[in-house]
Amino acid sequence: MVHKARFGLFVDIGIHFKWKFGSLVGLLHKSNFENEEELESILLGETISTFFHGYTQSNGIILGNLDLKKEWLTGELHEMIGTEQKATVRTNNGGKKEFFIDNTYKTSILVTKAQFPGAWKRAKKAVKALKDNDTFECRVIKVTGRRKFISELTMRGFVQLCD
Repeated sequence: MVHKARFGLFVDIGIHFKWKFGSLVGLLHKSNFENEEELESILLGETISTFFHGYTQSNGIILGNLDLKKEWLTGELHEMIGTEQKATVRTNNGGKKEFFIDNTYKTSILVTKAQFPGAWKRAKKAVKALKDNDTFECRVIKVTGRRKFISELTMRGFVQLCD
């Protein structure tokens, strides 16, 4: 690491290579770290591992600390906004239900009165009654910076749940 900023670490990725024209410096954004303490514990000059995921539109280097996070860093998941996706229910170790799109991306399911006028309570009850591994249709409405989707239950998903 060559510099620490409030939004992440600037990392020299050419330190172990004999580049003809010097090394490359890229930003490892703070969103790559589980928490602030993990980011703060890295010291100037310390060697860390990172993944190269390509370039931004302005030719900046895209770095990530896990290969799995590539989709979040490159913005390709934003293409899912406005599309209908299959969501799966999983129960975590604490017994709480969690929802995942494509069995990978965590999502929150919104059910509003505006979506289901006259059936809002029934839709909420149907989502609450879901069990582990149940699936239903939802529409992705937002991708957050905290590596999470925000989705809303679709009419097709509502019909699936009420059948």
